[in-house]
Order: sequence, then C-alpha cells, then structure tokens
Amino acid sequence: MFNSVEEILFWFFRCKTMRYEFFQKQYCVNDKVCSVDDIDIILSRLLLSGKLTNNHIKILIKYCEQNIIPSYIRNDYNDVVLWNDLISILKNVFVEKGFLNSSNNYDCFAMNDNIDDLKNVGNA
Repeated sequence: MFNSVEEILFWFFRCKTMRYEFFQKQYCVNDKVCSVDDIDIILSRLLLSGKLTNNHIKILIKYCEQNIIPSYIRNDYNDVVLWNDLISILKNVFVEKGFLNSSNNYDCFAMNDNIDDLKNVGNA
C-alpha cells in the first residue's frame, strides 16, 4: 500500500516512462496495489468530470517528470496552490480505491514554508 498521493504519482510517472521503454513489467508490478492503467483511468475520469482541470494535469506532469513537488522556496506559488488542490482531490479517490493508506493523516507535501522561519534556521 502507498503512504502518500505523491508516492503514487511519482511511481505512476516512473512506470509510464518505463512502459514506453518496455520495462514496465520488470520494474513496476512488484507489490503495488494498483496498476498504471488504474491511475490513468482515474485521472481521465476526473478530468472528463471536471473535477480536475487541464491546469491540474499540466502541474502534475511538470512536477512528476522532475520527481519533485512545487515549493514556495522556489517561488512556485501558483503551482503549490494547484498541486495542493490536485492532491486533496486524488487523496480521497486513492483512499476509496484502497491504493492509499487511510491511516495517514497528512494533507499535502507541497511546500507551504514560511520564509521567515527558513531565514531563522541555524540561528537558535
């Protein structure tokens, strides 16, 4: 079982890349509770239903291809808002499908850092 929405998304994009290189079975099937096709279908249905927008998908692709999450530190302000919205939508679906550990209480991992707190790191 996965522990976060981000873990599912990064795994999904890694497998999609490998699939095109004919390595999906070797590297992606292991002990995961869903298939790449499951995630593809969920994303497609959410997009077609209007729950996800094209902007959500653009942000998803942008950051999953880089295997990072948006961050206020890098001035990704608008991206953080879209990412957090995307994650909250997907979290509910992934928990319902049994792909995500429902006992995990996190909301989103996107960086909601307070810049003033970061300036004080090491000044204790």
